[in-house]
Amino acid sequence: MTSAPRGSRLLSDMVSFAFGNLSAQFVTIAMIPFYTQQLSTSEYGSLDLILAAAALVLPAATLSVSDAVLRFLVHDPERRGPILAGGLLVTLVGATVCLVASVVMGVVTDQRLFLFSLPALVAAQGYQNLMAQYTRALGGSRLFALSGVTQALTLAVCNVLLLGFLDMGVEGYLVSVLVSNATAIVFLSTTTHRTYGHAALSIQWPLIRTMLAYSTPLVPNSAIWWVVNMSSRFFLLASAGLGTVGVYAIAVRVPTLITVVSLVFAQAWQLTAFREHSSQDQPRFYARVFEIYSSSLCLGIAVILVVLKPLFAAAVSPEYYIAWTFTPYLLLAALFMAFSSFIGTNYLASMGTKHAFSTSLLGGLACVSLSALLVPPWGGIGAAVATMGGYAVMWLARVWNTWQLVTMQPRYTTLVVNLGLIASQVVALNIGIQPSWETGVLASIVCVMVVVNKRELTDGWRQASVTVRHMRS
Repeated sequence: MTSAPRGSRLLSDMVSFAFGNLSAQFVTIAMIPFYTQQLSTSEYGSLDLILAAAALVLPAATLSVSDAVLRFLVHDPERRGPILAGGLLVTLVGATVCLVASVVMGVVTDQRLFLFSLPALVAAQGYQNLMAQYTRALGGSRLFALSGVTQALTLAVCNVLLLGFLDMGVEGYLVSVLVSNATAIVFLSTTTHRTYGHAALSIQWPLIRTMLAYSTPLVPNSAIWWVVNMSSRFFLLASAGLGTVGVYAIAVRVPTLITVVSLVFAQAWQLTAFREHSSQDQPRFYARVFEIYSSSLCLGIAVILVVLKPLFAAAVSPEYYIAWTFTPYLLLAALFMAFSSFIGTNYLASMGTKHAFSTSLLGGLACVSLSALLVPPWGGIGAAVATMGGYAVMWLARVWNTWQLVTMQPRYTTLVVNLGLIASQVVALNIGIQPSWETGVLASIVCVMVVVNKRELTDGWRQASVTVRHMRS
C-alpha cells in the first residue's frame, strides 16, 4: 500500500476504535441469551420498533449537528468552544421540540410508553453522539473507545437488575438505555475536559448557520438509511406480527459483528479521508484501502457462515432458532452497507453532503419496493433480502456517482469472486446436507477464499506490521 504513514495512522486509529467497539459488541452478544430468556418474541419486537423509531427521529430532531461538529472541528480545532456550543444548542432545541410534540400526541393516543420514551431517547442519544464526535475530533480516540465500553457495561448491568431481578420488561430495557447514555455523557464530558482543557463556549450564529448548511442535507440521507435498515420490519409487523419481528431482531444481532468492524473502520476512515482529501495520490490510496477492506469483510462473513447454525443452536432459545435462516442475507446487507459508507465518506470530505441524498434515495426506494414484494410471501427471509437489495443498490449508485468526486478505480475482480463464494455458502446452508458434510463444505470455501485474497491479506498484514513498529517507536 502506498504512503505507509497514512496507512499507519489509519490503522492506529482503528486499533483504538476497535477496542471500544469490539468490547462493547462482545458485551452485547454475551447478553443475547439473557434477553431471549427474559423477553418474549413480542416484547423483543415491541422494543425493537421503539428503538427503531428513536433512530429515525434523532437526526431530524438534532439536524445531524454532531456530524458537523466532527467535520468542522477536524478542520478548525481552534474554534472548539463555539463549535461545541453550537452543537449543544441545536441538540437542546431539537430535544425540546421532540418533547413538546410527544406530550401533545400522548394526550390524544394511548401509546404512552412509545411517545414518552421517544424524547428521552432522543435527548440522551443526541448528547451522547455529540460528545462522542467532539472527543473523536480532538484526537481522543482512546477516550472515545473507553466511553463505548463504559456504556455497554452499564447497559448490561442495568438490564440484569431491571429485567432479571425487577422483571420490568420493555420499560426496564428502555431505562437501562437511558442510564447507559447518561453514563457515557458524563464520562466523555469529564475526561475530555481533564485531557484537553476547558472549551470556552460561545454562541456564534454565523458559524451555527454554516454548520447547519453542512449537516441539514444529511437528515433526509439519514432518514433513507433508516428506511433501508428498518422499513422491512414494519412490513413484517403488518404481515407476520410482533413475534416474527422479535425473531428478526435476533437475526440482526449476528451481522452486527460485521457492522461493528465496518463502524470501527468508518470512524478511523472519516478522519483519514478528511486529512487526505486534497492529496495528489488520493485516488490510488482510496482504491487500495477499499480492496483490503472489502476482502477482509468478505472473509469475515465466510467464517461466520461456517459457525452460523451451531451458534444459534447454542446461544438462543428454541423459539428464536429459525432466525438463522434470515442471517446470511443480513450479513450481505451489512457488507453492502459498509461499502456504501466507505464511498459516502467522499461526500463528507468534499463537503458535498447534498450528493449523499440522491444515492440513498435510490437505496430506500429499492428496499421499500422489495419489502412490499417479498415480505408478504416470504416473511423474515423476504425482509432480509429486501434490506440486502436496498444497500446493494445504494452502493452501486454511489460507485457510479462518486467517480466525479474521486477517480478511484479498485480492482473489482476479487470482490466478484468473493461474492460468488459467499453465495455458494448460502446455498450449502439451505440445501439440507448432513451437518458434518455441511461444515466441511463451508470451511473448504473459506480456504479457497483465503487463496483468492492472498494479495490483499498480505498487503494488509504488511501494513499492520508497519503500524505496530510505528506505534512502538
